[in-house]
Amino acid sequence: MGSEGKQKTTYDFKTHVNTDVHDLMKVMVLATGNVHDSQVFTELLSGDEEKGFADSAYASEKKRTLG
Repeated sequence: MGSEGKQKTTYDFKTHVNTDVHDLMKVMVLATGNVHDSQVFTELLSGDEEKGFADSAYASEKKRTLG
């Protein structure tokens, strides 16, 4: 709530990045703040990954294997 007692609206965005072993960016996804991290997981995959490392926000049993 704002100081006037009205609901405040805020807008935010999150950037999700897939990098290679040299920290070069392979894929970038820009999402609005209300999109959960796990919803952009498959968009981040470039198709040539053998392994992937992500924080727990991307986790699910289905996503534990890339194949």
